[in-house]
Amino acid sequence: MKKELLKYRLLMPAQIEVEMHQAEEGGFWAKVKTFPGVITQGDDLLDLVEMVNVAIHDYLEVPQRLRKLLSRYEPSLTEDEFRNIVEDYRHKQIEETISKIIQSHAILRFDKVPA
Repeated sequence: MKKELLKYRLLMPAQIEVEMHQAEEGGFWAKVKTFPGVITQGDDLLDLVEMVNVAIHDYLEVPQRLRKLLSRYEPSLTEDEFRNIVEDYRHKQIEETISKIIQSHAILRFDKVPA
């Protein structure tokens, strides 16, 4: 299992580029530019981040039993962007703030974070 796990860890780059959009019918969709043809959607932004990770694991054909052992990808934000999210979260406006951040970036970088 260690060799198999190492194989998938090596296939996952430290950063990926994700193009995120609000869907007209509600929710969000994303194109993972690092992996050609990987497109996914989510009901909200947290769901979308989760679905980006699922789509990458599917693309790399990672067995289910190994997925929890691998790093995951999360959006890379500046300190100001993160501070704004925390502040707006206190005021229950997190979806609106994250939407503004998405609209201000054509492509977001997602960093790999330890499992």
